[in-house]
Amino acid sequence: MFDADYAADAAGLPLMDPNGFLIPMFTPGETLIEHWIPVRGATMNVDTNSLFLQDHWVMGAHVSTDLGVRYEKVNSDATGGILGVDTNTVVPRLAIAWDPKGNGRTVFHATYGHYAGKYNETLIGANNNVGNPDLLLGVYTGPAGQGRNFAPGFDPANYSTVFGRFPTANVSIGPNLSSPITREFTVSGGTDVGRRGYAQATYVWRTTNNFIEDVIDIANGTTNVVREGVDIGTFTNVVYENSNVPQRNYQGVVLQGRYTLRSNWQVAGNWTIQIKNDGTIEGEATNQPGLSSVFLDYPGINGIPSIYDPARHAPNGHLLQYQRSKVRLWTIYTWDMHRFGVINASGIVRFDSPLTYSLVATGEPLSDIQQGLLTAAGYPDAPSSQSIYFSSRGSEKFNSYTLLDTSVSYDLGIARSVRPFVKVDVFNLLNNQTLGTFDTTISADWNGPVDARGLPLNYIKSPTFGTATSAADYPQPFQGQTGGRTFLVSLGIRF
Repeated sequence: MFDADYAADAAGLPLMDPNGFLIPMFTPGETLIEHWIPVRGATMNVDTNSLFLQDHWVMGAHVSTDLGVRYEKVNSDATGGILGVDTNTVVPRLAIAWDPKGNGRTVFHATYGHYAGKYNETLIGANNNVGNPDLLLGVYTGPAGQGRNFAPGFDPANYSTVFGRFPTANVSIGPNLSSPITREFTVSGGTDVGRRGYAQATYVWRTTNNFIEDVIDIANGTTNVVREGVDIGTFTNVVYENSNVPQRNYQGVVLQGRYTLRSNWQVAGNWTIQIKNDGTIEGEATNQPGLSSVFLDYPGINGIPSIYDPARHAPNGHLLQYQRSKVRLWTIYTWDMHRFGVINASGIVRFDSPLTYSLVATGEPLSDIQQGLLTAAGYPDAPSSQSIYFSSRGSEKFNSYTLLDTSVSYDLGIARSVRPFVKVDVFNLLNNQTLGTFDTTISADWNGPVDARGLPLNYIKSPTFGTATSAADYPQPFQGQTGGRTFLVSLGIRF
């Protein structure tokens, strides 16, 4: 498979050849070739056995506690007798509730627990060929050209192999590998507001460690790979191990309440405030679960620095899910007209503060200085590309927006068991067309100043930067739908 950019006009729009196809551009040092070698019929089994114990203690009229512990035994194996994980995990849970007056009207809670993450097959199966074929990556050496008929670009001989991953040859699972562990502490307090309302506030603290990381280190040794009698080359061994170097931390406050204005009229709402949702690793991407970071990849040796700089390759900052505020306020009014039926009217205001994004150029080649560091450290291979950050993670903001949704229904009670109804929903009543997200593509400016590793300090925005890439960039009227104001009419009979 060839990874090539396409020719575009000044506005960034793709150019087409006479047959209506994109025009591939073959650029030395940037265009890649991928050679995947699958193993048909390979299988992997992951066995998880769990035991959970819990006890609830009531200590008088004011205090109660819950104590729990979960034990997991996980092992995996794959075709060819390849062993993956074989580990035990113990995670505790604790909760306490305090009712100062013993009447249930005001209650405070505190919880603390550990939660073991899923044993993602992408990571724990890294040493076998199940959905994980052998991979060779090559970088185009030239000549430059473009078009579907440009023969040199499609000739594998014009590509230099820079990276190889062969699960059954140079990839292994470290001893006692276990899933990531999330530690969570919460404290909350809720109280009745008179006889008609209720309010509650909750603080959440959460941190994750014990990440599963791929360690690409010359200290792990190298392996000469031969496939079907062909000497493919020598590659650095990769070992999957647990690490606390990556970081993910969350702190948030949730405020919620409700109040009954009248017997047939209620208002309610909640407000989530993210104090922190930061880290140095996202852990996954679209259609790519279980991603590791670059923290333990190609480290330096004997005074030779690593090719990666944390500030440029894995900076700390806001994660993709960071959102300072998320507010939902709604009201429901019921008008009982007795034998003429029932009318229900409701409305909800949805406010979402901006999500964040990073100024990061993806798919960039290594600099000459980075290549030199790898050679000096004795690495026989190199990553085919890299992502370069030009600010802290999540330093930039999209746009906030507010939506108003309404609903009116009329339920005609002909009989107790037969009730025809009509319901009209209007989503995004005010037709808010705010661009919630947009294209953030940038590329590194290799013609400008560079840092100590030869990485560009400036970037170039794509011609479509700041514009919508799909309807999903606009506010969603309701789940799974995109666009502006949306009407939904429902007719039916309830039995």
